[in-house]
Amino acid sequence: MRMIAVVLALWSAALAAPTYEDVRGHWIGALVKDGAPLNVHVEITKAEDGTLAAKLTVPEWIWYEASPDEARLTETGLVIKNFYAGDAVLSFDPRYRQLVGKVASKEEAIRVHLKKALPPPAPPFTEETVAFRSADGTLLSGALVLPRGREPVPAMIQLHGRGCGVRNTGEARVFARYGTAVLAFDKRGAGGSAGACGPATHDDTVADAAAALEWLAGHPRIDASRIGLRGSSAGAWTAQALVEEAKAGRAAVKPAYIVTWVGPGTSIFQQQLSSAAEVAAAEGLPEHAGPLSQEAVRLAAAEGVDKEAAFNRLLEIRKQAEEEGWYGRMFGGDDLPKTIEDMDTLFLRKFRYDPASLFAELTDTPYLAVFGENDPVVPLAENVEALGAIEAAGGDLTVHVVPGRGHGVEHGDDTSTLLNGEPYFKHDTVEPEFMIATIEFLRDKGFLPR
Repeated sequence: MRMIAVVLALWSAALAAPTYEDVRGHWIGALVKDGAPLNVHVEITKAEDGTLAAKLTVPEWIWYEASPDEARLTETGLVIKNFYAGDAVLSFDPRYRQLVGKVASKEEAIRVHLKKALPPPAPPFTEETVAFRSADGTLLSGALVLPRGREPVPAMIQLHGRGCGVRNTGEARVFARYGTAVLAFDKRGAGGSAGACGPATHDDTVADAAAALEWLAGHPRIDASRIGLRGSSAGAWTAQALVEEAKAGRAAVKPAYIVTWVGPGTSIFQQQLSSAAEVAAAEGLPEHAGPLSQEAVRLAAAEGVDKEAAFNRLLEIRKQAEEEGWYGRMFGGDDLPKTIEDMDTLFLRKFRYDPASLFAELTDTPYLAVFGENDPVVPLAENVEALGAIEAAGGDLTVHVVPGRGHGVEHGDDTSTLLNGEPYFKHDTVEPEFMIATIEFLRDKGFLPR
């Protein structure tokens, strides 16, 4: 009778509603849509006020760090709010300690299967918040991610694209796992950095990068001779200009290498002019949108023209683009003016740079340029041609083209087709070729251990 009572007690416990102790901790598994799996990790924790949270991590997204989502226990399992396009409604299996269910979404049928797992080991790096001052006294804030192990270590500085970018610590952690420290900082006026982002010029951006480089070179755990720059999009111009400043003796530390992702090799003016036509075609805009946009680029960049006349024409182009519904698909916030006072704050008046003179003499700085094959913002052919001046000068240039990619490193949910014509569903992910090409380059050039 006693054995039966024990069995009945265990059976009753198995039928009881799950508790926090049942669901807390680390889970691994997959989201499956149309037969396509997306590997995920979920960490379930409880706050002091008793509320539950579930933090989703998707290894394929490489560096995105999602905020924890609200979760709650039910009679049969767990509900996680806003879990990949909808609420995840999961049932708990006490026998095998698994959570199984689906994402409640009207548009998608996504199954979820999670299994209890060991928590991940301590990461092979440390992370600290840092601050340093630019030449004009502006205090910039960031994070320094340092790999554990033999020191001093090589290092990389993240340089953002256009706009008010903030530190990307997720990306920094990926690089740190392979052996390089990363300084990821907020642009002036963004995140934890002081100053104003909107009025910042190309010179301000380069000065901030120079301050980051000088500060990092003075860190006792960093090998100052192996600090490089990784510029994304417009961050390429920042990296190029900083190397040029160092070669001319106007910056205290010379960068050891340049890596650019979808970054231009042409001048700022030329990139804007070329992308105006390419973006218009790629977006399927009216036939006149490309020529009008190129006219706007020339007027915005022109020096010595009648300011009022230029403003009036730019305002006409802006109004036409707005009325026809393609303004936001072609122009950024500071591309065209609303008032005549805006003329002095246009992007092409704050940002002027041409790397051609640098490329003609860049013989001692390894350069990796990773492009998207179908990028309308940084058109492949003319930018590879511009970078060819490095090779012509006897420099060390590596170009890596990612098939099918545009201006960005992420490709969203899509239904694609195999060579045999069979369709399949592809989950949203970060294109790994950018990171793979960079790691291989850094290893080949001696900036990462093998």
